[in-house]
Amino acid sequence: MERAADVIHNLPQAVAALPRPAQRKYQDLCAALADAEALARTAIEREKVAEERVHGIERRLNMARRGQPVDTGKLKELEVDYRELLSEHDRLNSERNKRNSARGNAEQVLSQLKAIRHTIYQSRKAPKREPKV
Repeated sequence: MERAADVIHNLPQAVAALPRPAQRKYQDLCAALADAEALARTAIEREKVAEERVHGIERRLNMARRGQPVDTGKLKELEVDYRELLSEHDRLNSERNKRNSARGNAEQVLSQLKAIRHTIYQSRKAPKREPKV
């Protein structure tokens, strides 16, 4: 017969039932997920700013190429700025992808742990059947 203390109904109870080292690992994983989410949001914001700057220079270059009066030195400077900003945007895009990947990995591990907990809970909850003879 199960004792009331052995029945686990939710994730906090399941984590509390783990040995201390496993609890710390779970808490570290949750913290890593929170960090990855925050870093991903930051990377997205930085990428948006870089993207807006790239679009601004693109507009200025397009105006210059359509015959708007711009001196040659300014045009070359815009082209150099454009290449640099594209490079920065690509770097930020790569950084965002890495951070999203780390976030996705942590989410997947936590999801698998929750699924395992759910399976264990369901198996404990199921009525015991007598073997058929």
